[in-house]
Amino acid sequence: MEEYARSALLLTVKDVMRELNLGRSKVEALMKHEGLPVIRFGRAVRVPADELKQWVREYRYKQSA
Repeated sequence: MEEYARSALLLTVKDVMRELNLGRSKVEALMKHEGLPVIRFGRAVRVPADELKQWVREYRYKQSA
């Protein structure tokens, strides 16, 4: 992850887009249909940085199985 994300506890959707090199609609689809972990504060959506790393590992494993 980039330096700004290493220190961040929670990532914005834009941060996740940069980290995964994906567009907004794909990131939102992963949140809605693939279990990408989110925390909602009203309308604000955040992704826990540590859970993103774990989710990517698990998703990769699931895709290769």
